[in-house]
Amino acid sequence: MIEPILGTLAAVFIAWLAKEFLWPAIVSRWKPKTLTPSPRITSLGVSDTSLPHGFIPLHEAAARLYTEARSSRHLMAGFAEHDWGLGRRTGSEGDILDWMATYLCYSKRKPLQGRKPPSTRLEPISFEEVKRRSFVEGATKLQRHNTPTDYFTDLIIKETDVDEVMEEMMLEAEFHDD
Repeated sequence: MIEPILGTLAAVFIAWLAKEFLWPAIVSRWKPKTLTPSPRITSLGVSDTSLPHGFIPLHEAAARLYTEARSSRHLMAGFAEHDWGLGRRTGSEGDILDWMATYLCYSKRKPLQGRKPPSTRLEPISFEEVKRRSFVEGATKLQRHNTPTDYFTDLIIKETDVDEVMEEMMLEAEFHDD
């Protein structure tokens, strides 16, 4: 008669101990200590803060250039949206960034750097390499035509080069009709 009562009391006591001491320890491991924004991560698993001084990711440069083109009503924004000259007309976000990266690195011949897997080091990419390849996946890869396994990734460009092209673009936009 007393054994079932003792068993129930023991179970209640163990549940109380778990709730008071064990459960908070488990839950605290799942909660972040601070609510800070997480850094952007490259395909190497490295934070953007480890980029060489004065460089930004190419996809970010392409996005900034497109944003400025749209806000200044530059014709280049329309070209990027319609993917004119590349034979595609999808106008997806990735296509727009690919087009803007092509404009920066091919049309304007701005140098870039990237990593050729499985290498872990960034290296300069020659203009000849840029001519033989296409930007894909939202300007995150520079891939050899029709060869998806031959590509550069972690593409970066000097921020001053991007600023220079943006200044030219803003001057050109002043001559466009609305």
